[in-house]
Amino acid sequence: MNYSPLGESDRARLVSQSLNYHLNVRGISAQVVISDRSCYVILIAQKMSNPIEAVSWVRQKLPEFHLSTIQRYKIYGRRIGRKLPLWCHEFDPNTSEESSQACFI
Repeated sequence: MNYSPLGESDRARLVSQSLNYHLNVRGISAQVVISDRSCYVILIAQKMSNPIEAVSWVRQKLPEFHLSTIQRYKIYGRRIGRKLPLWCHEFDPNTSEESSQACFI
């Protein structure tokens, strides 16, 4: 499916709905924001036992949405009821450049 004619908020909503369809059974919900050629994915759960697995799964799914204008992805992990993320993972889809870090604990 080609998402490029859609606006950023419509594309973000569709990506979010699709990710949630698969993640909700694992107790994880996703919020997606697309802005200024960046895509921000926030994974929210009571407890995310394996952030590396969650990031890997999201990275595998993102190409399915054909977001060719995106130059930077940032995936955050956050606990339910908290405002600050526990960790984040950032990558450029066009290069092998990426970074992971614990943001706040």
